[in-house]
Amino acid sequence: MTDVSSMDSRSVKAQLAAGGCFRAAWWNVNCWLHQRLRQEASMEQIMFAFHKRQHALTFLRLECILDFRSLRDVCKNHGLLAGIRHVAVLAEKSSGGRP
Repeated sequence: MTDVSSMDSRSVKAQLAAGGCFRAAWWNVNCWLHQRLRQEASMEQIMFAFHKRQHALTFLRLECILDFRSLRDVCKNHGLLAGIRHVAVLAEKSSGGRP
């Protein structure tokens, strides 16, 4: 049986071989930095903080992509001024109506 896990970019083996999405490198940087800033933290706490940051960054990235796509579509269909108004609406939604 042939081991194809190194060819799948989502596999741990591929990520550790630098063929994936750099999550292993991000883990190493996060772990090193967390140990320097919070020396009393256990490995469990470091892992929890890593996954919490990873999820927050992933959702932020996805939200930015969706906002950009909606802005692109508005500008394409209705023009630049409508795009500027759309950005103002998006900014107001993200701030929760606060000035």
